[in-house]
Amino acid sequence: MALALLVPAICLHKAIDHDEIAHVHSAWMVSRGLIPDVDFQARHHPLYYQGTAWLCGLIDDPGRLLVAHRALMALNLGLLVCLVVEAGRRLWDLRAGLAAGYFLLTSGILTVGAMEVRPDAPQATLSFLALLLLLPRPGQARTGSRIGMFLLSGAVSGVALCVLQKALAPLAAMAPALLWASLGEGVPAEKIGAQRLLPVRIAAFAAAASLPCVLLLVPILSRGFDNYLLYCWRFNASYVAHRPFDPELWLACWRHAPGLWVLAVLGIIRAARTTPMLVAVTVPAALGLLMSVVVQAPYKQYLFWIWPILALAAAAGHRLAGDWFSRRLPLGRPAYSALLVAVTLACPGMLLYRVAHEGPVFERYAGYMRFLERNIPPAERVFDDDHQLNVRRLDTSFNWFGRPEDFADLSEAAGRDMFPDRVAELKRWRPRIVVLTLRYPAPVHEFFQQRYVPGPMTCVFLAGAIATADADGRAQLPVWIAARYDALTSSRRSRPRLAGRVFRAAGETLATGVTVLEGLQPSESVGLRLHVE
Repeated sequence: MALALLVPAICLHKAIDHDEIAHVHSAWMVSRGLIPDVDFQARHHPLYYQGTAWLCGLIDDPGRLLVAHRALMALNLGLLVCLVVEAGRRLWDLRAGLAAGYFLLTSGILTVGAMEVRPDAPQATLSFLALLLLLPRPGQARTGSRIGMFLLSGAVSGVALCVLQKALAPLAAMAPALLWASLGEGVPAEKIGAQRLLPVRIAAFAAAASLPCVLLLVPILSRGFDNYLLYCWRFNASYVAHRPFDPELWLACWRHAPGLWVLAVLGIIRAARTTPMLVAVTVPAALGLLMSVVVQAPYKQYLFWIWPILALAAAAGHRLAGDWFSRRLPLGRPAYSALLVAVTLACPGMLLYRVAHEGPVFERYAGYMRFLERNIPPAERVFDDDHQLNVRRLDTSFNWFGRPEDFADLSEAAGRDMFPDRVAELKRWRPRIVVLTLRYPAPVHEFFQQRYVPGPMTCVFLAGAIATADADGRAQLPVWIAARYDALTSSRRSRPRLAGRVFRAAGETLATGVTVLEGLQPSESVGLRLHVE
């Protein structure tokens, strides 16, 4: 219960990961009618963005919008815990199911990562639900699941694939579970009947899994199928292959949940004799862990689908360890209970407590997002090169985020140079605010330095765009000016009259004619916004 009470605090206070900005921004663009991989670069399947786009029309504040998306992630985590409890009940009993749910909540990395706005957590929940549907209910004869369950499980797997292409990994891991559920453990005559139905059941599963993809993905992706293949598959494969291996993820998984891993190993050993279904799933999950090492992609969200299976294995190990302590020690059961609580709560508890108290970091970041929206009209565009702040404004480019090295992977996958012309984009859209966090070729940085000054955040740069007037006094399109005030005053053309107040920036007092950006206090006045009278 204490862990569950920390969930709202994590929603409200956990520091913002810039990937969360990317996913909320993608959902907002879908709510505006834009199509993933047709109008903007997505890299993920679109169902998650379609399913959460409705939130973007209800909430105006970017910080509150992010919290609302996190609340959906919290509900998803609660649903996943309930599914794990039900799976433990079907495999053993309710006590084992509750233990599995407890181990899932104390996994540390999953609990924190699943609260972030990502399609990975909903995909993991759907994939686990597909597995649960193949498990027989308590008291039901294990003579092979009915074809209806295979159809339903396949349909849920297909929906998971529409949410995220990573669903292919748990789908492959389900192959042994499919065979086990098809053949069952009945008497020989029943087994023979189940074996005859095996091709029918597998075909039903495959057909049901294909149906959501045909209904949900094809209508959208057919309009930009080349981009879909490039960004969702070829680029991701190339990107993962070039990631350097970093053992920190594996150390963190062990450090934050040592008891879970020890009990999971014990549980797999015990299940080899008592619960073949669990072994049929945990062995492919272990292969998935090994695959994550081989492809050198140490991101926590890659492992979300494995944690529920490990929690089930840990529940089996918990039964084995509890029985061993009870037989060998006089006060074995109380001693084991105390040791279990200490090992499984201490490490993840400290992690969750620390994350739940990152409120100042969250509020400062949310303030920067609000600052951007206050100073960019809805019709204008923003240059946000690595999805750091922009939630509800359009971008200057189809490739609205990505590091220069990412575009090297894209170029390799596409067989042509995919690096966007950033200078041309800036000249075309003239964004007032640029969020620059990455290193670009020298001409791009020179362009920024000539036209922008540092803003209220180290990665934010501001520029003024003023409207010149012709001989008749009619306003023309905005023209670029250097952000330095001396460059503005040196113009010999019809000099616009500017209204504003004096403030200090970069150690110099500027003349009147400059107003402080909305949302900044005078002590934070390090940028400028120009207004024409």
